Amino acid sequence: MVRAHILLGLTVAGCGATYERLDTEALAQRHAWAAVAHRGCLDLGVQLTRHPSVPGRFTVVRYELGNRCERPLGVDLSAVRARARYADGVELDLARHDPRREVVPATLEHRSRAVEVLAYAPVVPRDGAPAVVCLTLDGVLRDASAAATPWTQCLTVPPDGELPLAPGGSS
Repeated sequence: MVRAHILLGLTVAGCGATYERLDTEALAQRHAWAAVAHRGCLDLGVQLTRHPSVPGRFTVVRYELGNRCERPLGVDLSAVRARARYADGVELDLARHDPRREVVPATLEHRSRAVEVLAYAPVVPRDGAPAVVCLTLDGVLRDASAAATPWTQCLTVPPDGELPLAPGGSS
């Protein structure tokens, strides 16, 4: 039985807390496996991570979303498209592991933040970790004007394959 389901859900952090900036900002300045992008009111941090209960053939991505505006935002992580490039040059699409279909459009309340951790597997069975993972994020912000602009983030897996543990993961 594959235990790759680590979906955390769009969890808004802090009761009454006001969102100011992403935790991912500092990581993205120092590591090629993390990036931050901004679209309208939405700040989106993405980072490659790992989880001890997830088999090595899966790629685990931590998403951090922040809403800087005074109005709710529609967000949809099911719109993310993932693709991996391996050291030998082979490129494969990655499929989100969501057997219970829990990744659905959601609302990110004003001045709030949320975190989601999702696992992806190559559509064709493949051993080993990819060298680069590219995430197409065009449809994450459910706003027609934002979706018109291409939005892709590519993250590099460290040569030693060592990534931080996802929250809730322990060795």
